[in-house]
Amino acid sequence: MVKRLYCEDYLKQIELLREKMIETALANGMSHPLVLQYSQELDEKHNYILDKKIVGQ
Repeated sequence: MVKRLYCEDYLKQIELLREKMIETALANGMSHPLVLQYSQELDEKHNYILDKKIVGQ
């Protein structure tokens, strides 16, 4: 149960970060450094959660 709540919380963080990235891209363009930073953070969070799901099976 705790693991599932942790996963859901992490997915919410990913969604919020994705929204920030999109808003920043619309305001400043796709190649803005902050958009690239958000993209990298999203990649890290996705990879982390995928790793935990695979290891947790």
